Amino acid sequence: MVTRDLTEFSWHTGAPVRALVEGERCPALFRDLGPEATLRLLRGGLPRLAGPTSPVTYARTVDYAEPYADHEHFGRLALLPWGRWRPWHSGLAEVFVTDAETRFDPTCMVLAPDEDLARVARESAQLSSVAEVAELLGRHHREWLASLAHRLEGFARELAAVERAMTPLRRAYQSADGDERSRSRAWMAARDLDESDLCAPWHHLPRARRDFVVDALSRGEP
Repeated sequence: MVTRDLTEFSWHTGAPVRALVEGERCPALFRDLGPEATLRLLRGGLPRLAGPTSPVTYARTVDYAEPYADHEHFGRLALLPWGRWRPWHSGLAEVFVTDAETRFDPTCMVLAPDEDLARVARESAQLSSVAEVAELLGRHHREWLASLAHRLEGFARELAAVERAMTPLRRAYQSADGDERSRSRAWMAARDLDESDLCAPWHHLPRARRDFVVDALSRGEP
C-alpha cells in the first residue's frame, strides 16, 4: 500500500500527480510489463512491477490508447480494484502511478489476453477474488498462460540472437565518433535498415519487418 506523498514525481509523469479524493473509486488498472518481465512473472521471479529505473509504477485504465503496437499480443497484467494499494492520478488522462517499491498481492492481479481486457475492466467491480476473475476468463485461460510462456521463451531466444548483432551496431550508430557513426549509417542504409529497426523494442516491430531485419543482419557483420 502506498503511504507516502507522490507529488514529487510530477517531473517524471509530466503532469501534476495527485492522490485520489475521499470516496473516489479506483478502476481496474493494466500494466504492460514487456516480454522479459512477463516471462519472469510467469516463472514467479519478478521482484517488482516498476521498470528497472523508474521511480514509480505506471498503470492505465482500459480506455488508455497506448502510443505503440504490441504485435505479439503478450497480454497485460490486470491490477484488480480490491487490492490494498492506493494509486495516485499521474496527471495524465487514464494513467495512474504507485510507488515503485509497492508490493502487489498476487491474489489481486491476473495476466489477461488483450481481447479480454475490456471484459475484466467492466466486470471486476462486481468481483472480489482472483478465482472469480479466472472463472470470468474461462477454462482456456490456463492454456493461454502455458502457450504464452512458450511463445515468450521463443521470443527471448530470437531477441538474444538479434542483439548479438544489434548491440555493436547500435553502439556505432550512437557513437561520439563521427566517422564511426557515418560508417554504421551507411551500412544500414545499404540494407534498407533505419533507426526504428535498431532502437525500437523488438516486439513493437511487425513480424514481417523483424524477418526483414534478421535477414539483413545475416548478410555480413556490421
